Amino acid sequence: MEVTKLNFEEVFPDIVNDIENASFLCIDGEFTGLNNGHNVNAFDTPAESYLKIRAGSMDFLFIQFGLSIFTQDEKTGRYKNKTYVFYLFPRPVNRLAPDTRFLCQTSSIDFLVSNNFDFNKLFREGIPYLNSSDESQLADAMEVKRSYKANQVKDSSPQTIPVPKQFKSTIDSAMKKIDQVVNGKEIEVKIDKCSGFVRKLIYQTFEEKYKNVEGIILKSEGGGMLCKKGAEDLMEEKDAKELAAAVGFSKVVREISAKGKLVVGHNMLLDVCHLVQRFLDPLPPDYNDFKEMIHTLFPKIIDTKLICAEDAIKQTINGSTLEMLIDTMSKPPFHLPEIDGEEGYSYVLSDVKYHNAGYDAFITGTVFLSLIRAIDPDNKTSSIKNCKPIEKYMNKLFLMKAPDTCMDLVNPDPEPSRDHVFHVTFPKHWNANNIQKLFSPFGSTQLFWLSDTAAWVSLYQREESHKVMKALENSSKLPSGVTVLSYQRFIREKGAAISPRPNKRKHGNENASEEGKRKKSSPNDMRSNRSNRKISPIPEEVNSCELEVKKLEDSANIPGSEFDIDQSWG
Repeated sequence: MEVTKLNFEEVFPDIVNDIENASFLCIDGEFTGLNNGHNVNAFDTPAESYLKIRAGSMDFLFIQFGLSIFTQDEKTGRYKNKTYVFYLFPRPVNRLAPDTRFLCQTSSIDFLVSNNFDFNKLFREGIPYLNSSDESQLADAMEVKRSYKANQVKDSSPQTIPVPKQFKSTIDSAMKKIDQVVNGKEIEVKIDKCSGFVRKLIYQTFEEKYKNVEGIILKSEGGGMLCKKGAEDLMEEKDAKELAAAVGFSKVVREISAKGKLVVGHNMLLDVCHLVQRFLDPLPPDYNDFKEMIHTLFPKIIDTKLICAEDAIKQTINGSTLEMLIDTMSKPPFHLPEIDGEEGYSYVLSDVKYHNAGYDAFITGTVFLSLIRAIDPDNKTSSIKNCKPIEKYMNKLFLMKAPDTCMDLVNPDPEPSRDHVFHVTFPKHWNANNIQKLFSPFGSTQLFWLSDTAAWVSLYQREESHKVMKALENSSKLPSGVTVLSYQRFIREKGAAISPRPNKRKHGNENASEEGKRKKSSPNDMRSNRSNRKISPIPEEVNSCELEVKKLEDSANIPGSEFDIDQSWG
C-alpha cells in the first residue's frame, strides 16, 4: 500500500497495530544517492567503513521507505503479510522548520527513473519528517515565538498618536466589540475592513486599555481585524498540530524502535544509518557509540546478506542480490514460503517491482523465510520462535567490501587474519606495474588504491607472507620513497588513520575499466565543486559488480588483478 501525506494520518493507527502484532519486520530504503566520494575499500576496518558512510552518504535524501510486516498464524504456521511503501520528503511546515538541503547523484536518480520511481508523487505528496533533535529545536523556536508575541508591546512609535476626530467613532465602535471579548460575552469578534492607519490606532488604543490583560489576541485579518479570547491557547494548539505534521513519518520509525520487534534487511547498513540519522537522532562520530546506539534503538536486527555469505549457503547460490536469490530459492534444495498477502497491502512474486522499497522489503522477508528453512531444515514453517540457528546472525551487519568481517553491534567486531595484506607507500609517479613488479617474486597480487601514493596489496598465496616481511619490510633495498608494512603493523602504528578520500586509479596495465577511473579530488573539493564530481553507477545497474564481489567473497585472499566495486550496497 502506498502511503503519502494525503493518507498518512488515516492509516497510521493501522500501521501501529500491525507493528504491534508482527512476528518480524522487513525494511528497505531508496535514496537520492549513495556516496559522495568517501569510498569504502576492502581492507577498511568496520570502524573506518562506518566513518566513511557517515561522512560520505548522509547528505543524500531518504525518499522512499518500505515496511513489510510478517505475522505468523500460530495455528496454521502460515505467514500473513502487509506491506507499506512511504514516499518521504522533508518539506518545512513553516518558516521556523528546517529547510533541508541535500545532494543528488545523477546515476541514482537515473536508475530510479528507469525503475519507474514517481518523483512527481515524491515532491507533491511526500510525507515530512524530523529527527528528535530537529523536533526539539522547532518546538523551542515555536515557544520563543509565542512568548514574544504574548509579551510584545506594539507601541513602535516613540509617542502615542493622537486619534483624529474623523476616526474617533470608528475606534470607539471597534473597542466596544473588543470589550465584549475581554468581558467574556463573546469568544471572538470581527472588526470591519479599514485602513492600515485605523488598524494601527485600534492596536494603540487596545494596548493602552488592556496592556495588563492576558489571553486576548488582536490581529489583522482580510483587511479588517479579529479579536479572540483564549488566543494564546489557540496558538499553542496550532503549533502542536504543525509540529506533529513536521514530525510526520518519524512516528513510524519510533514505533518500530519502541516495539523492539526483529528488524530484517538485506545489506542494510546504509538503510540503518539513514533510518537513525533522518528519523531518530544524528549519528555519533564515535564508532562504539554508534554500535551502542543502534543496538539500543533496534535490539534485534538480522541482515540476510550476512546469512548468504555463510559458506554453506554461498556455495548453493549464484549471487546474493534479491533478484538472484529469489530465482535460486524458487528451485531445490530451497523452498519458497507460502505467504498470505492482504489484498491492497501486499505484493506477489510474479508482479516484479524491484527497487520499489516496498517490493524489495517484501522480497527480503520472503528470502529470509526461505533461508530459515535452509539453515534449520526441521523448521518446516520457518518460525523464528526458538530458532537457534538464526541467533548466530543476530545484531550483525554485513560489510559489502569486507566479506571476511562484519559489524557486530553487541560484541567486538571479528578480526580476520590479514597476514597476506600489506600497506605500501610509493612515489607519485608509480603505477600498478611498478607495484606488481615489486611483489612479483611472491606470486599474483591484487591492488586497492588508497591515494596517489598509497595502496593495499593482497597476496594470492598466503604462505608467501613471511617472505614479503623478510624481504621488503624495513628493507634498505627498497626504492627511494617506498615503504611496505604488514596490515597488522600498519593498523597498530597508524591507528587505522586512513583519511577517507575517493579511490584514485593510475594509468598502467591494471585491467581496470574506464568506469573505474576517478578524477583526483579531495573531499572538500568535491563538496564545493560538485558539478565536476564523477561517481560510479549504483550497483544494481551493473551485474558484473555482483560477480566481482563474489570473487572477493570466494577467495578471502583477494587474488588476481585490480577491480573496483565502489558503492556496491545492493
